[in-house]
Amino acid sequence: MSKEALKGFQEAQVDQTYRNQARNIWTHVHNARKDYGASLRWPFELFQNALDAGPRADKSCVDISVCHFDSVLKFEHDGAPFSYKDLAALLSGGSNKELESVATTGRFGTGYLVTHVLSERVHLSGLLQVENGLEKFELNLDRGGDENAILRNMQLCGASIAEAISIPEIKDVRSAIFEYYIDDTAPITTGITS
Repeated sequence: MSKEALKGFQEAQVDQTYRNQARNIWTHVHNARKDYGASLRWPFELFQNALDAGPRADKSCVDISVCHFDSVLKFEHDGAPFSYKDLAALLSGGSNKELESVATTGRFGTGYLVTHVLSERVHLSGLLQVENGLEKFELNLDRGGDENAILRNMQLCGASIAEAISIPEIKDVRSAIFEYYIDDTAPITTGITS
């Protein structure tokens, strides 16, 4: 294969990978939003992701809170900060768990996409472990629209990571705050009851 052909192929392969991720996200979110079972599962998926992260190095447990006010459901925890792999899994709709792992049940895989039964739009503030400490990032996940809209949002979220800021002290800072913008409270009630 010539260098030109190889370069063209590699660019097309990267583009196709991102499109496949966007299509996967669209499919799982679309299915969750019309599946009653997703309303039962969303709390468990959020708890599982927080617990799979494990506690921070200086703690023995993970504190979790869920509250609903006005048109927002907020889920937050003080578990271990996000890793690069966590963010990649979250944005791609994949999982960063080892295949057939018995230690974890999955972090930000397709199970997380079930939480979009609450809303297609989620604001996430989180702590990211970087080489020299921790940085705070903010993402606006929007899994509404078609494949192209989701792809554009994935790109915007990637650019948002570049705006993360260094955090010298995290004692009172939550590791993750997910804010779901709610238009239908039925999935909240169903999930909390379950």
